Amino acid sequence: MNNITLEKMASFFRKRDGFLLICHTNPDEDTAGSAYALYLALKRMGKKVRIVCDMGPPRRGSAYWEADAFSNELGEGPYVTVSVDVAARNMLGALEAPLGGRVTLKIDHHALGEDFGDYNYTDPAAGACGMIVYRLLLLLGPLDREMASSLYLAIASDTGGFRYSNTNAETHRVAAALLDCGAEGAAISETLFETKSEKEFRALRLGLSRLRYYCEGRLALMSITNADKEAEDLSDRDLGELASLSRQTAGVLLGVVLRQSDADPKKFKISMRSREGVDAAALCASFGGGGHVRAAGGALTADSPEEAEQRLLAFLMPVLEALPADDSASSSRSVLSTEKTERTEAPSESPLRKAPFFGTAASSDGGEKERAAGGEADG
Repeated sequence: MNNITLEKMASFFRKRDGFLLICHTNPDEDTAGSAYALYLALKRMGKKVRIVCDMGPPRRGSAYWEADAFSNELGEGPYVTVSVDVAARNMLGALEAPLGGRVTLKIDHHALGEDFGDYNYTDPAAGACGMIVYRLLLLLGPLDREMASSLYLAIASDTGGFRYSNTNAETHRVAAALLDCGAEGAAISETLFETKSEKEFRALRLGLSRLRYYCEGRLALMSITNADKEAEDLSDRDLGELASLSRQTAGVLLGVVLRQSDADPKKFKISMRSREGVDAAALCASFGGGGHVRAAGGALTADSPEEAEQRLLAFLMPVLEALPADDSASSSRSVLSTEKTERTEAPSESPLRKAPFFGTAASSDGGEKERAAGGEADG
């Protein structure tokens, strides 16, 4: 529940000094771009400020911020801690323990999360955290070109280039205002959506080779093991686009990537992307995670990749089987599935059978990236 307004938040920043802006773990362009724009505004006000996250900032935004503005160390206090685009305390990653799982101010746009700040401001109607920071910066002074570009990067990323259902008229008005301030819209779009590394292309090839369909084509699953990543010399960051790719086949209502963890081979990270009618956040809540209606993440533990996949399918298939199939779409690609589609029944007391998985047309995404508990943002 919000206990601070934008106006009081502006006053909060005017009256204090020594800020530590905190991004979520495995940072994406929204958390990094929003934090960097706020960093620039505070520096202009003569404030001491640093940005910290437990990993480096995403590569695609490197042209729009100073690399030395980001650190993975808290440093010596005292400081005023401000989390940016962090839905839940466990998304602080390695910083959760040293921060004691608490911050002074939380700024966020996720509908599902927790209030772990002394002051909490969340606007689920904002398509990106950059939308909130934009409104805040207007209260702190005029935006310059660098701030505008950083915020445009944040908003364009989290709205999928203004294509996702979290995009509305206000999103376009803010984007237009940022362009008026000098944001490099075309260059940013090319960076985000038309530029891939050679490793990312290898990741796409790997993902397509692992793509399987279930439930008459309503469910698409990619399972990526550590052996797969090692064979292709890929990191988890190189796999960031696979979740969205899994949803792109006509007729697929839920695209899922199951990825074995490098740090703990018995942990498997889940990324989900859904279409209208399926609540990815509710599904991922059953795996200790959450996120947005259309994009969410979670995790499960298993002794092997085969067991993890079997358990995941046992949970998901009853949900997707209850939805109507698009016969024209599923029949045209049935030959693409070479896996058996038999499943192990989920336990009768499975939390999936109790959760509200079916969204409505009125459901709000709030974004297409998963950030909440257990989820992992796509860098």
